[in-house]
Amino acid sequence: MRQEYLNYGTFKVTTEGDCEGKSVRDLGTYTGYIDEIAFALADKCYYSLCFTLAKELDMTPKRDTVNVTLNIDSGTWDMKPDARVEYFKDLLKDREVEVLPGTSYASCVLTTHKETIEEKKKKVLNKLTLEERKLLGLE
Repeated sequence: MRQEYLNYGTFKVTTEGDCEGKSVRDLGTYTGYIDEIAFALADKCYYSLCFTLAKELDMTPKRDTVNVTLNIDSGTWDMKPDARVEYFKDLLKDREVEVLPGTSYASCVLTTHKETIEEKKKKVLNKLTLEERKLLGLE
């Protein structure tokens, strides 16, 4: 299926990983103008930079909690758990999430009260009659 590319967008950028083109190096995902991204990555180009439209992510929560960690360069790895929670609370202060101490090293748990995919599915399935569930192969 043909995709329409525009000069500005979010692109996954790759280049050949060797002279025979048998491997691919992932250079990352970037948002911007193709030419600006290309010139910024020009020193990483082997033969050519390949731009692929990035897939859009369905932002419906799949779960209501998730453990998150920032990279070590954030400084959060050296923080005590309470300080890390406060850091994340400040970082996410404009978001509708609750921040709790993490369950793995240098992490925090984020909780949302938004309806998850599973909750939406359950709500829809509860509307079906027994006969409809059987017709759909759910019983």
